[in-house]
Amino acid sequence: MATSAGLNAVEASVRRVTQHADFPTKFKHPVKFNGTDFVEQRLTVEQQFEEVSKNAAQNLHIFLERYGTLLQSEDLHALVGCSAANTPEARF
Repeated sequence: MATSAGLNAVEASVRRVTQHADFPTKFKHPVKFNGTDFVEQRLTVEQQFEEVSKNAAQNLHIFLERYGTLLQSEDLHALVGCSAANTPEARF
């Protein structure tokens, strides 16, 4: 079960990442096939936040791999307390 502190740590980390100056260079917008070509689907800022939040909550190890360099050490220490950090993939 996720703790309130863990959820707050994830949300704070996602906010820091999405507000970082380098975030636009790291975020990959989804690509969809329209029948003939793959077309990038540009997401709004809110949709980007939702996408990164979902990624952080469900796959913390992928979130850290993609955006960990945008976090500060206190963010990483706070993330240790969330339930997603208990997976073998997220342990560091």
